[in-house]
Amino acid sequence: MHWTDKENENLRADCPTIKILCRTVSILIVVFLFYGRFILPPSLDIFTWVSPVYADGGSDSDSDSDSDSDSDSDSDDDDDDDDNNDVNSAPGKQSMSQASAHSGDSYEPRTILAVNLDRAGYQEALRLGLRLVQTIDLDEINIRIRRFQAGPGIDVEDVLRKLLKGKSKALFDINAFYENNGYEKTYNDIRDYPLKILNWTAHEFKGEGARIGMIDTAVDAQAPFLSDRKISTKSFIGTYRQADAEHGTAIASLMVGKPDSRFPGLLPQADLYAADTFFINQDGRQQTSAIMIARALNWLLTQDVSIINMSLSGPKNRLLKESVEQVLQRGKVIVAAAGNNGPDSPPVYPAAIKGVIAITAIDRFQRPYSRANQGWYISYAAPGVGIWTPTLDEQGRFRNGTSFAAAYFTAMAAGQLNQPGMQQGYKALSKVTRKRAVDLGSPGKDPIFGWGLVRYP
Repeated sequence: MHWTDKENENLRADCPTIKILCRTVSILIVVFLFYGRFILPPSLDIFTWVSPVYADGGSDSDSDSDSDSDSDSDSDDDDDDDDNNDVNSAPGKQSMSQASAHSGDSYEPRTILAVNLDRAGYQEALRLGLRLVQTIDLDEINIRIRRFQAGPGIDVEDVLRKLLKGKSKALFDINAFYENNGYEKTYNDIRDYPLKILNWTAHEFKGEGARIGMIDTAVDAQAPFLSDRKISTKSFIGTYRQADAEHGTAIASLMVGKPDSRFPGLLPQADLYAADTFFINQDGRQQTSAIMIARALNWLLTQDVSIINMSLSGPKNRLLKESVEQVLQRGKVIVAAAGNNGPDSPPVYPAAIKGVIAITAIDRFQRPYSRANQGWYISYAAPGVGIWTPTLDEQGRFRNGTSFAAAYFTAMAAGQLNQPGMQQGYKALSKVTRKRAVDLGSPGKDPIFGWGLVRYP
């Protein structure tokens, strides 16, 4: 086929028009691609249509069937607590581009982040009213971040809790803000989240008259955050080498720490009776024994405590059972850590002894602690993940464990037992705590959360 001269002239005449039209279309496409995600409704977001799907059928870049990334860096230093450098950040603040110097919040409002988002997570986010507004690829660390925005009136923390309970393997969280290491106490601080979810921030009772017992390691009563507190101690380790005081001091601080210190407790004016029962065995591990515990329980009865915290766990033992039952028959309350051996582990003691209140740990989003024991002996849940506790050098670190959850519950229960007209003992306390428990799992009592999270009214 050959063009005629007339056709060639017409083609040359149309070329400028065609070029202009092509450029205009190109510009419109670029503009659409750049601004489309901010204009389109979530259901028409073209960027989700072209998201890469990897060999495992998900949208993460690994070769397995999920996008789970366990950042647990535990170093277990006793039989009931472990360290974890992966601590969730606190709720609170404006976006980076909008943050103001006087803002007291600590995370970007109306924003939820998803790492390695999969289809299930994306669909759930849309169902909960979120809109995808940005995708960020960090190639060097192999992370793809999807930034979602919630509409007005949507509770971001509530949405986040629902996403975390969903089927998606993606990592969801808020866009937390970070500051330098200067310390300023505020209830938006992650260190104070236990007080918030326990509804303790406005509580006026400081523990006057409450008598609390604890069986643990030694307590450093001269530490700045415990000095001048009403703490009585007694050692039951005899000639054994004494364990360091870090664990016991941390438990004591959660219950009676000075309110104006870096480690405030729930009941700073309470009387605390601390039995030191832990020693160092031949392998260098911290241990106690059934005999030492029995002797400590005996001493605590002479001090007329109303409640005893036992942030320890171990095997079933007849002496332990008998000692505990004797204390319970005297109308005293015993609170014990549920154990940190994992959800498939058998029950631990004294928590599994009938009549003992067994406490499991949850995080600030009311999720169960991944290493907590589970079983029908679990009574209640309390904060025990990312708990700000003192160290031997009087600094601080975040720690996980059902030990800390038990301490929080013990202090809160001691406050209740000290109320005018309140009857003493397990049954009387249970009537109150069950009414106040927020059901977190299956309806009623379940093996993960027990009756749920007990909050102060």
